[in-house]
Amino acid sequence: MKPGRPASQAAAELAAIFRQTSLESETSEPQRRAAIEKSWIELEPASQGFSRIRDRFSEPLKVMMVVVGLVMLIACANVANLLMAKASARQREIAIRLSLGSSRGRLVRQLLTESLLLSLLGGALGIAFAVWARDGIVYLAGAAAGGAIPSGWNLRVFGFTAGVCILNALLFGIAPALRATGFDFVTALKSGRTGRAAGRLPIARVLVSAQVSLSLALLVGAVLFLGTFRNLGRIELGYDRHHELLVTLDPALAGYKGAAGRELYRQIIERVARIPGVRSASLMQSRILTGHIMMNSVFVPGYMPQPGEEARNLWAISNQVGAGFFGVSGMHLVSGRDFTEHDNDSAPKVAVINETMARHFFGDKDPIGQRIAWDRNEPPMRVAGVVRDIKVLGIQEGKQDLIFTPLAQTDAGGEAATLVTRTTGNPLRVAADVRAVIRSVDPKLPQYDVTTMETQLANSLSKERLLAILASAFGLLALGLAAIGLYGVLSYGVAQRTGEIGVRMALGAQRPSILWMILGETSRLVAFGIPIGLGFAIAGARALAGMRLLYGVTPADPWAISMAVAILVSVAPVAGWPPAQRASRVDPMVALRDE
Repeated sequence: MKPGRPASQAAAELAAIFRQTSLESETSEPQRRAAIEKSWIELEPASQGFSRIRDRFSEPLKVMMVVVGLVMLIACANVANLLMAKASARQREIAIRLSLGSSRGRLVRQLLTESLLLSLLGGALGIAFAVWARDGIVYLAGAAAGGAIPSGWNLRVFGFTAGVCILNALLFGIAPALRATGFDFVTALKSGRTGRAAGRLPIARVLVSAQVSLSLALLVGAVLFLGTFRNLGRIELGYDRHHELLVTLDPALAGYKGAAGRELYRQIIERVARIPGVRSASLMQSRILTGHIMMNSVFVPGYMPQPGEEARNLWAISNQVGAGFFGVSGMHLVSGRDFTEHDNDSAPKVAVINETMARHFFGDKDPIGQRIAWDRNEPPMRVAGVVRDIKVLGIQEGKQDLIFTPLAQTDAGGEAATLVTRTTGNPLRVAADVRAVIRSVDPKLPQYDVTTMETQLANSLSKERLLAILASAFGLLALGLAAIGLYGVLSYGVAQRTGEIGVRMALGAQRPSILWMILGETSRLVAFGIPIGLGFAIAGARALAGMRLLYGVTPADPWAISMAVAILVSVAPVAGWPPAQRASRVDPMVALRDE
C-alpha cells in the first residue's frame, strides 16, 4: 500500500484486476463467469495475520472486557466506601496533623500513596490468580482452538496491569482522600467527634446503590448467556451425535490417487466395521460443524427462478460421502434410499438432497427420480433420496440447500476425508483399535483430528460456553462484592450509630424494631439500585442481541430478569442481617455511657 492511499480504492482496483484476469481464463461456464463478475476483494491489515480464532472470539472477549471493567468499578466503589469509613475514623488524627502545619496536599498524597500500595498488592494477587486461571480460559475456548490461542506473558500485559492498578488507586482513593482532609480541623478538635458515619453519608449510599445496579446488570447478562447456551444445546441437529467417532485421513499425502485412494478407503471401512464395539463405518469429505463447507453451483432442468434469483447463479452446500453414510451418521431419510456400494463410477450418477433443497426446486412434486446437475453442460444426477435438514456450518445457521453425492462417483479417491464410525458404547474406547486398523492397512497414511461428534458439537459451542461460564463467574463475583460493600457500610454505620441506637432503646424501642430499621435501610438501598440496574441490563442486552450473541432469549427476557432480581433480593438480606443483629443487641446503658 502506498502511504495515504485509501484501502477501499486499492481493493476496488484489485477486484477489477481479479475479475478481468479470471474471466480471460473462464470461457465455457456461464455460472462461473457470473459468479466472477459479482466477486469482490476485501483488504484486512496484515500486521497480525489472519486468524479464525481471533475472528470468532474477538467480540465475546470485548464483551468480557466490559464485564471485567464493571466488576472493577464495583470493587473500586467497595474499597472507596471502606476508605471513607477509615478516613472518618481518622479525622481526629488528620485534624492534629493539620493543626501542626501539614498541608492538605501532603495529606492527600499520603492517603493516595496508601491507596496505590493497596492497589498494587491487589494487582500482584490478580496476576497470580490469572496465571492459574489462564489455562482454564484457553480450555473453555475449545480444545480444537486451544493450541492456536497465544497465552504467553509479555511486557505489554504487565504494563497494562500496572496501568490498571494506578487507575484503580485514583478511582477509589481520590474521593476518600479529599473528603478526609476537607473539614474544619479547629471545630473537629473542639468537639472531639470524628464526623458523620460513613454508612449514613449520601456518597456511601450512592456507591452501594451503584454496586447493586451494576451487579444486577451483570447477573441479567449471565442468565441471558446461560439461557443462550441452553437453547443452543437443545437445537435439533438432524443427526445422532452420540456414539460416533471421527478420524480424518489424507491418502494424497501417502501418494494415493483416484481408484487407488477409493480402494484404500474401501479396505479401511471393511476392516473397521469388524472391530468389536463398532456397528458400521462410512466417509464424509467435509466434516460437519467445523466452519468449513463446500459450495457448488447447481442446475435443475425446468426450474423457474424465484423473484430475486438468477438461473445461472444458484448454489448449494455439497458434501461427498461414502456408502451407508446416512445410516452411520444417524441422519433421517424422509424418502428414498441411502447410498450403497453399487453407487460407483460405473453406475448412474445419483444424489441425496435435504428437505429445504427439495422444496426449493421441486415444490410439491416428488423429488425422487428428479434430475439435478452441477451445470447445464454436466450429465444430470438422479435424486435417490431426501434427508431431513441438518446443521452443517454451525448451530445457529438457517436452513440452506444441501446436496450429498457418493464419493465413489467422483475423482476424489486421493483427497482427504473423515472416517465416521458408529459404535455401541463410548467411541473413545475403540479409538485406539480404529487407528491400529488404519495403520495395518497403510502405516504411512496420515490420520489426524481424532475426536467424537459430541466433542465436535461442544467445540462448535465453545464461544457460547465461554461467555456463559465467564459471565456467570463475574456476575457472582459482582454480587459478592456488592454484598460485601453493603455489609461493610451497614456495619460501620451501626458502629457509628451506637449512641443513637442506645437512646432509642432507652426510650422504649424494642429489638425487633431496631432489627427492621437496619434491614429497612438495606431494602431501600437495594430498591433504589434495582430499577437503574434493569435499565443498564436491558440496554446492554440489546447491544448483545445486535452482536448476535443471544439466541432464544430477548433483551427484556422476563425469566432472566426475574431470576437475576430474585438472586439479588435473596442475597441482600444475608448481607444486612449481621449488622442488623449487632444493632439489636446493643446494651442501652453501655451505649449511653460511651456517648
